[in-house]
Amino acid sequence: AMSGVSGATNQQQSYGIIGVMVRASSANRSPYLLSDQGFHKSLLLILRDGDDYTEGILLNHVTSRSLQLDLGDQTIDMPIRYGGPAYYYFGDDEDDDFEIPTVFLHSDESLRDAGLGVPIGKSRLFKCTKEEVIKILKSGLLSESDIIAVQGFSVWTKKDHFGGGGVLGDVESGFFELVPRPKIKRVWDTLILQKHLCADNLSSDMSISRSAWKAASKGGNDLDDSSKNDEIHVFGTDIDVSTLADEAAIRWVKINLLQ
Repeated sequence: AMSGVSGATNQQQSYGIIGVMVRASSANRSPYLLSDQGFHKSLLLILRDGDDYTEGILLNHVTSRSLQLDLGDQTIDMPIRYGGPAYYYFGDDEDDDFEIPTVFLHSDESLRDAGLGVPIGKSRLFKCTKEEVIKILKSGLLSESDIIAVQGFSVWTKKDHFGGGGVLGDVESGFFELVPRPKIKRVWDTLILQKHLCADNLSSDMSISRSAWKAASKGGNDLDDSSKNDEIHVFGTDIDVSTLADEAAIRWVKINLLQ
């Protein structure tokens, strides 16, 4: 669809997509019912955009794993979030955690003004290094619950040098929806309520994840965009497909992120 754009225009679009947040489809029939269930009602932030691919991170999947940060007088266990299948290691070898690329995010503009964090596009979210996170936590400027640590990436390949395909192609195809920029702060404030994943808080973490996804709606309310009147039922039953997709996503989290 974008094959007619000039290189200069594409350059602008390329810069423009960094910091964009997308949420998974709100269609009644989730495109993630039968595969890639981890993307069902998910939220992603775009970090990089090149000629061949776009890279982003899932924000709403806290795992049972953690990253140890040594603050000198104390050690803090920071929950790791699953950002996507690229560079994410499902193995049990915790010793290698520091070798795994980790993205740290915060939303505090005063810290950014103090040089702690780099803006991600116009999202008003900021990326920082592990050393900066330790500095922030030691100073008490933020607590660990104000910072998100993500491992793994989600990658969209592009079909051609004009940017065809990629994340915008998935938006056009209905797999994802653009999140209005003014909604990002509310989405963030909801996501940081999630706790380190364990069997006891699985359902509450998933509930917070759904609330964040609803808060990202283009509409004025936080309801699912799909109307209950339009429910699609599994053939021969009174089970609606959207409930089935929600349950499949919870099972995916149990199998892949709860260790």
